[in-house]
Amino acid sequence: MTKVKEDVEVWCLGGAHLDHIAKPKTALTAESSSPGIIQTGFGGVAYNIAASLNRLGAKTTLVGAVGEDLGGQALAAKLLDQGIENRLIKQAFPTGSYLAIDDEQGRLVHAVSDLRALEELDPAVLAQALTEKPSTAALLLDANLLEDQITAILEAQEDCFVAVEVVSITKSLRLRSVLDRVDALFCNLVEANTLLRRNLNSPSDAARQLMKLGPNIVSVTNGGEAAALFSDGCCFEKMPKKVEASTTNGAGDCYAATLLFGLLSTIDPEAAMQQALEAAANHLEGTHP
Repeated sequence: MTKVKEDVEVWCLGGAHLDHIAKPKTALTAESSSPGIIQTGFGGVAYNIAASLNRLGAKTTLVGAVGEDLGGQALAAKLLDQGIENRLIKQAFPTGSYLAIDDEQGRLVHAVSDLRALEELDPAVLAQALTEKPSTAALLLDANLLEDQITAILEAQEDCFVAVEVVSITKSLRLRSVLDRVDALFCNLVEANTLLRRNLNSPSDAARQLMKLGPNIVSVTNGGEAAALFSDGCCFEKMPKKVEASTTNGAGDCYAATLLFGLLSTIDPEAAMQQALEAAANHLEGTHP
């Protein structure tokens, strides 16, 4: 596993689907309908990170799964419009969907993801999709991929830089057996504690413990509290900017993409972290590109 030092190229594998985000106008009432706004767009951790990397100037390829339906066609057209290389694999399942319900302040309350198209994808097919990946290109995997899919990808790509975005508390459990083959790990404090089977209060303590499981670079965020980054034996802690969030959806992906781009560009890790925090703050405010 070696660090990329040439022009940044990243192949992103994992979730790419339709997003349906509901935000009520007032406080939610249990077991009752609430007036609000429902927005539909494109999302998925791998998609979000690929889109952010593309905006930053990286050459980006997205590998995922879609159905043979209008949603899959729309996603392919969106990638073409953005200039992201499309390696989407068609499946006999609907294109994935993510349904989120935020509170009136834009904070996530509940979410359900239907990613059968991705989850039913043969691990060997996913690994085969990487045969044209240049040896210098990095991999970004998200934990929407199942454990056997991740294992097959890592076995087929032993000599490249691999970063992993944990995605969620539940899906973090898919990563325990592969952390020793990962270069960089991005997660929040709750996800870190789930991986560690601990109850640590400090992102820096959690990052330090996660490094013992294999990754050389670990970033642990904690909402509006201090975030930590361990890289090349150094620890950096920074407070994110306090903002009025219009939504929290995708902010973590924006942070991970910007941090990854900085690290692969050989920018100083502390500067890369600062840029990532600023990008996430802009996303929260709705001022990102």
